[in-house]
Formats: sequence, C-alpha cells, structure tokens
Amino acid sequence: MAERILCILGKLKSGGVESIMFSYYKFLDKEKYQYDFVYEEGSEYDVPDELIDMGARAYKVSSVSSPIKYIGDIRRIIKKNGYRIVHSNLNTLSVFSLFAAWQCGVKYRILHNHSTSSGVEKKRDLIKKILRPFNKMLTTAPCACSELAARWMYGDRAFEKGNIKVFRNGVDPERFSYNSDYRSEIRKEFNLENKRVIGHIGRFMTQKNHLFIIDIFYEYSKIDDTAVLMLVGSGELFDSVREYAKEKGVYDRIIFTGVRRDVEKLYSAFDVFILPSLYEGLPVVGMEACAAGLPLLLSTNITRECSVTDAVAFLPIDSPSVWAEELVKIKDADRQKIAEQMAHGPYNIRACVKELEEYYSNLK
Repeated sequence: MAERILCILGKLKSGGVESIMFSYYKFLDKEKYQYDFVYEEGSEYDVPDELIDMGARAYKVSSVSSPIKYIGDIRRIIKKNGYRIVHSNLNTLSVFSLFAAWQCGVKYRILHNHSTSSGVEKKRDLIKKILRPFNKMLTTAPCACSELAARWMYGDRAFEKGNIKVFRNGVDPERFSYNSDYRSEIRKEFNLENKRVIGHIGRFMTQKNHLFIIDIFYEYSKIDDTAVLMLVGSGELFDSVREYAKEKGVYDRIIFTGVRRDVEKLYSAFDVFILPSLYEGLPVVGMEACAAGLPLLLSTNITRECSVTDAVAFLPIDSPSVWAEELVKIKDADRQKIAEQMAHGPYNIRACVKELEEYYSNLK
C-alpha cells in the first residue's frame, strides 16, 4: 500500500511552487507514494481533478495569515491520517506547518525552500529574517530547489557540509516541447502573424520586476517595429504595470493575457523569454522556456544553475538598454537543439522524481 505524504502548499495562484509539486506528483510511483495536498482558502483554483483522479487528496485550510487557525487545521489533518512525512513548500512561512507537525510527533519534517530575498522588500525581508532560524530548528530534513536557495535558508556552512538536499525544479520536456500547431493557434488568437514575441510568465509582484520589463520593451520597441510583449499572469501590481505601460507609450504593443491554463502553448508562440527578477530560488518558468527551445534572458540575481542550455544569458538589472541590445543579438534560435540540451540535462522531471523517491525511501 502506498505511503501518504502531506504536501503543504500555500494559496494556489498559478505560481511556480505548486506547478513543481503537481509535476512531481504526476510522475511519482503511485504504488509507493501518494500526496495529500494542503492549500489555503483564497486560492484562485483548487487542486486539479486530474491529480485527484490519480489518487491524491486535497485539504483546503485557513490562510497562514491566521496562524492559530492554520496550525489547528494542519494538526487535525495530521492526527486524522498519521503521516510519517510532512513536506512543506512555504519557504520561511513553513514554520507554521512544521510547528504543527512537530506538535503531532511527525518524525520527518521536510522544509523545501524555493526562494531567497530581494533586499528591497523591506517588510517581507524582515519577516523572512525573523522566521528563518525557527524553520531551521523545526525541520528534520532540510531541502532546497537550488544551491542559492539552500545557502540563503540554511547558511553556507550547512550547505558545504553536505547537510542540505537540493531537488532541482524539473519539468516535463514532452509537455513543453515546441509545437508548430500551438504556435499557429496562439498567434492567430492574438493576431501575432509576422510579429516577434517577447514572452514573460509570472505573477505581478515586486519580485518579478515588471516595471523593468516595460522599460526593456520600451527600449527594444524603438529598434524593432515588429516587436510585441506578452505578459502572462495576474497579481496585485497588474493595474499599476498596465498604467506604467501607458505612460511609456507602449501599451498598445503589449498583450496582458491574465492567468492562462495553457502555458505550454504560449511558450511555442514566443520567440524569446525574459525574466529580470529581483530574486528567485530557481525559476521553473525558465526551465519550461528552455524545454520549449527558447532563448532565455535572466537577471544576474538568478542562480547560474539555470545555465542548462547554450541559449541562456545573464544580464544586470541596472540598464534596460543592455537587455534591448541583447534581444537584438538573438536571431532565429535552433529550438530543437536547445530543447534537446534541456531534455538530456539534470532538469528532466523523470530524473528529478527518481531522486525524490530515493530521498523519501531513505527517511527511515
């Protein structure tokens, strides 16, 4: 009989973390392991029926912003099902689910860190700094999605001792591979024939640096009159970013799609992908873009572990014109070659899941 593991997520908002853990679950050996997903009220969607049909269970709980109610909800779920392993993916906010697991005597409490800090989000960064040491105290199985995220959460010394397990943010190459039919479908939908499409997928929040993306496009649009920017996602800064695009005079050349459930199709429609984030653990959208054979431009704040193909470049976020110049240099990419490099590399979801299964089995 398969062992059930409690997989803790936050609010489901089409973000990278839930995408990663849902992907892990799809490829897990269901005869060995099943996930029970916890997610918070206020989510934009529920755990997909596809996963429930595979055997997963889903529990909606109070928001972590109400920690006492949240801890009580987690405790009730743990007591009902008696888990040996709790796998929390809330970064520093994992402290609350880990505390509930500790109270219930859960032996293996995985803290899977997926993020770092920006240095500019003062309130958020302060909360992270306060909560970080308590997370380290409560976990019995420290993990992270990258070396950068591991060092940030647990410290250089712990990482260099080999005490932190790094699970790469794997993606399914088959799902995201370039598809000419998808390209035609999306380009027809948005009237993009004979356009060069610069793509970005990410929640509209400070971390993703959307205003800088607008600045990049403003500079590049002066050079290429076929250029179109497609921004996929939603979030608290959505309206302010649109207003900024109007101020810069490029609003009519930007497509704001909102949340899409068919991002694998969108990658095929893009010609290049940009991600000038202020910080990341390891961006899953970057790996998805590589799987689709796209050239990828990242900020220098993002870990070099994303250098998985020959078409990845890192640029500073102090000059949008530098990014525009790099976009000019990128010609027609050999998408098949890029995708093959990704598929045969360490970020293939199948290899990542095998590593995760071995990790679970060794928790004895």
